[in-house]
This record gives sequence, structure tokens and C-alpha cells, in this order.
Amino acid sequence: MVWSEFAISSPGIGSSGPIKISGTQNHDGISTLKVSAFGREHVATASQLQGLRKFSANGMLISYEAGYRELGGRTLYLTFVQGFLSGVQDKKVVTFNEAGEIKVRKEAAK
Repeated sequence: MVWSEFAISSPGIGSSGPIKISGTQNHDGISTLKVSAFGREHVATASQLQGLRKFSANGMLISYEAGYRELGGRTLYLTFVQGFLSGVQDKKVVTFNEAGEIKVRKEAAK
């Protein structure tokens, strides 16, 4: 089953501060994504979401690293997965750093 809407929140760890992630998904993939972290809020643009087109997520993992300021600083990782009882079929990782940059990359399923 795929989502039409999703919302996740966490009190965070260390210096991450509270984390809130929300979005919507339709037949073309994830269509909106809003990330609140590190004291700021960012809404992904259509071009930032391009890497999530035609990807139907039905699971998500979140993780965090303190990071080095010269490499973007604190970074939040959102791993969107598409899977079944038999295992993960595909996944995409979205990174959000404290500079407000959002990037999508495809990860090989393991």
C-alpha cells in the first residue's frame, strides 16, 4: 500500500532540535515535501522532487548526523522505501542540511 499523505515528528537528538517531515504522494510519486529541522522550515521545489517522480513510497526511515559545517553541517537523512513482506524493492535517500539544501539520490536496495 502506498501513502497519499505522511507526517512524521521527532523530538530529535543532540543538536538536531525537533524534526517534522510531511508531504503528499500521488500516482506520479512524492508531490510535496516539507522539512522542519535545525530551527528552519523548507518546502522542496518541483526540481528538488524530480528524483522522487514515479517512486511510490510505503515506508520511511529518518537518521541524523552532526556533520562538519564546511560540508553542509548538520544533516537529516530521509530514506523512502518501496517494499513488500519479502523485503525492500527500491529506496531513495533525501538529504536536508542546515544550509537548507535538499538533495535526492537513488540507493541500491540491499
